[in-house]
Amino acid sequence: MKYLSLILIELLVSVCFAADKPYESYDEIVDRLSKYRNKQAVQQMSTSVPKEKFHVSFGLSNSSTRVSQEGVGSLSQNGFALGLAQPIISQQLFFEAFGKFFQSSTENSIRAELQQYEVRLTHKERLDFAVLNLGVGASARFLSVSSPNISNEYKIPGLVVTVGLERRLAQSLSVAFDTALHRGLRENPNGKNSTEFVLRLNYHL
Repeated sequence: MKYLSLILIELLVSVCFAADKPYESYDEIVDRLSKYRNKQAVQQMSTSVPKEKFHVSFGLSNSSTRVSQEGVGSLSQNGFALGLAQPIISQQLFFEAFGKFFQSSTENSIRAELQQYEVRLTHKERLDFAVLNLGVGASARFLSVSSPNISNEYKIPGLVVTVGLERRLAQSLSVAFDTALHRGLRENPNGKNSTEFVLRLNYHL
């Protein structure tokens, strides 16, 4: 009888402590599970970005080039761009090389043809909705300017600074939009400065 009394007392104490403990409602349980699942999904997305060995690019480009000719301030040219990029040190720092080839354009009897090659280092900063690309490098531009009376060719070494956004379309495919500023290192005003816009498609390997 003594042992039975002790067991009953212990059960009563346990019931009293359990009654004091707050219970979660159904909505609270569902909310807590939803937060946990969202957290797991974010962690999985952050670790699921594949490491790439390199990527190739093809894009459309528009360049506005400063030309010091009578009646012409700048020439706008459309072309295409081919590129190759490879990560160095980490997946945030890339070495990139581009070749850009533009159609000839004519304004006020002034005709211009342009080819451009550049190498640069690009830092990739991942944002919530896209990747921010910040690049700096060197360029070599080959500009031919001709008029009815004279024709000149210019080789223009320079510096290039780029900023752009990139977004993944699939695991091995992304689209990017870049803005580039070119600054020539020679005093000749023809082709010294230019602004460029590039829309490109990247295939990641």
